[in-house]
Amino acid sequence: MEIALTEQLLLENLVQGDDKAFWQLWELYQDYLYHRCLNWMGGNRFQAQDALSGIMLKAWDKLPQFAAKITNLKGWLTRFAHNFCIDLHRENNQGITGVENLEVMATEERNGLLPEWETPGKVLEKRELLAVIRRAIEDLPENLRQVCVLRFEQELSYQEIAQQLAISNVSVRKRIQRGREKLQEQLNKYLAGWDEKVYEEIEGRTKISQAL
Repeated sequence: MEIALTEQLLLENLVQGDDKAFWQLWELYQDYLYHRCLNWMGGNRFQAQDALSGIMLKAWDKLPQFAAKITNLKGWLTRFAHNFCIDLHRENNQGITGVENLEVMATEERNGLLPEWETPGKVLEKRELLAVIRRAIEDLPENLRQVCVLRFEQELSYQEIAQQLAISNVSVRKRIQRGREKLQEQLNKYLAGWDEKVYEEIEGRTKISQAL
């Protein structure tokens, strides 16, 4: 409770232009953010440190603008840092994997395959994206969810799906296409930092690990 009050007071001071308040707030979560960056950057300490430095500079610029509206600073910083690390992976690896590559991603994960050219950071990014897409599949309407599960998770052919669901091959293709479009929308929201579920889970995992 005391920490929350201190945090709120510092945020109010930051809104008033008190630069010292930023550094006091940053010190509260610097170690936590470093360990999050270490995880998101595939365990590479140098990349995690570079990421943390970049996050600090961007937060220095952005936090005063949003301080008055922030009710959960730890959650805000987690989201901010996560987006920054995703951007780094995108810059380093030139391209985020989309829904169109889900079948390949799922197969690699199930078989424990790690392509020689994939960096640990890229593998981590793919796994996170795959987890996001799987959550999105669960939220699809039933008729779309069925075909997506059979296609992406069970790797059935279009013909096998048509036979199992007693629908035409054309219907299967149309449903998968509509499913892909909806999944891509959710993936885009996640990459843009709009998917709150992801960050709620991050917070949940953190609380569990702290309790152990």
